Amino acid sequence: MRVETIILVVSVFVFFISTFVWFRYHRKYEELTELIITDFERREELLNTIAAGLTSRFHNEKENLNNYYEFVAGIFERLFGGNVYLSLIQEKQERVEMEHQREGEKYILAIKRSDQELGFEQIAMLHSSMVKQNATGGYIITTEGFSDEARSYAIGLNIQMIDGINLVEMWLETLQSQNGYPTITEPLRT
Repeated sequence: MRVETIILVVSVFVFFISTFVWFRYHRKYEELTELIITDFERREELLNTIAAGLTSRFHNEKENLNNYYEFVAGIFERLFGGNVYLSLIQEKQERVEMEHQREGEKYILAIKRSDQELGFEQIAMLHSSMVKQNATGGYIITTEGFSDEARSYAIGLNIQMIDGINLVEMWLETLQSQNGYPTITEPLRT
């Protein structure tokens, strides 16, 4: 056999092997991508379900309203340290403000129980309280979400907006750190 023929045969062999490996890798890559997307969708679905459960748990009676505020205060104390104190109750609006003292700074927690997205008015009331009390920052917490107007209004005001899903993630983080259990905020597969 001539050298050119040997080089051609080896080249064709390398080409076919490379093509086979590429297709196999590509198929595995697509399978892995699909698994990641499925896991993400399941995680989001689980968080939405837990958030709906919290909404149902705390949206019935006045006693549940007080339990909701205590629940949120406990999450903040466990996650960030410091102490949370009740500072304002607006029963008709189902809204409470709490002071969160930590590391020598004051933060205002505005906790609003609502069956619908919060509008910019809630952000404006929190910002007003922050200015009056000379607070470092603020958090507005709800089991629902926030309107686009509320999100736009909060830009640059040092206000963190915590919706139902964020609240669930924070709660699960406190449970995990307290008990050492893995949570759904950790990777589902290793």
